[in-house]
Amino acid sequence: MTEGSQPSTEEIQRRILKVMADKGVGARPCPVCGNPEWMIGAYVVPTVVTNPSTVSLGGPSYPCVSLLCRRCGNTHLLNLYLLGFTKEQFQELILPELPGTKEEGSGET
Repeated sequence: MTEGSQPSTEEIQRRILKVMADKGVGARPCPVCGNPEWMIGAYVVPTVVTNPSTVSLGGPSYPCVSLLCRRCGNTHLLNLYLLGFTKEQFQELILPELPGTKEEGSGET
C-alpha cells in the first residue's frame, strides 16, 4: 500500500486476521461442518438496547466484523472493540469491496 492510498480488502482482512490470531481467535474448526478454513466478511453494526422490549434505530452499537466458514457459510460476529480496535482506527478498516460475494477464481458476484 502506498502512503495516502486506501488499503485493499485483502490487506484489511490480513490485518484483522493477525489481530485475531494474536488473541487466539478463529483457530478452531467450524462447529457446523468441521472445516478449519475461515474468512473475514463484511462489517455488521447491530444497534443495542438495554430494554429487550424496545427497538432502536441509531444510537449505541457494537461494530462487528463477520467471520465466515469457507465451506458452509456459518457466520460469527466479532466485536471490533473487544478485538482491540479503536473508533479512530475504523477509517483504516473501510473495505473497498464486499468480501465473500465472489466465487473463488470466477470473478462473479
